[in-house]
Amino acid sequence: MTQAAPDRPHWIVVVGGAFAVLGLSPTTVLTVDLVVGSAPEERAGSAAALSETSGELGVALGIAVMGTILTALYRSTLTDTMPGRLDTAVRDSALDGLPAAQHAAEALPPNLADALLAAARDAFSSSFNTVALVCATLALALALMTTLWLRHPRTGDSNDTAAKQPNQGTQDQPAP
Repeated sequence: MTQAAPDRPHWIVVVGGAFAVLGLSPTTVLTVDLVVGSAPEERAGSAAALSETSGELGVALGIAVMGTILTALYRSTLTDTMPGRLDTAVRDSALDGLPAAQHAAEALPPNLADALLAAARDAFSSSFNTVALVCATLALALALMTTLWLRHPRTGDSNDTAAKQPNQGTQDQPAP
């Protein structure tokens, strides 16, 4: 996904997205299995609901945070590379996003419109590539942390083990 650019075919983004989904899907299944499987049987429904809600919240937060980063990078990059001969309204409109820049370019002379569109497309793809790289780095870091932390799962302390073992030499007595 970090290879997207205005002069490259769109299928690169499609293939990158497919690889991302194919790579993350098994981890999602394993995570849900780990959460639900570690819960007591009577709490499995609650564990599944918590797992699903956490996943949805994570996706929503990821989109919000990465979208904010992409927008900030786009605006910063476009501000530096936008043609200087534009009036304030066109400049402000172009900073709202790539579709807004395309719309603003429609009212400009061809040479100025082409310069604005080239700058906006480059700013967007550069920002998109940076966000994709950040996402890939975070996914790799989380995978590494998970691998290290789950290599030796916690088994509880000795008090938990002793509490679960029945008392030897005593008989269960009925409650009064």
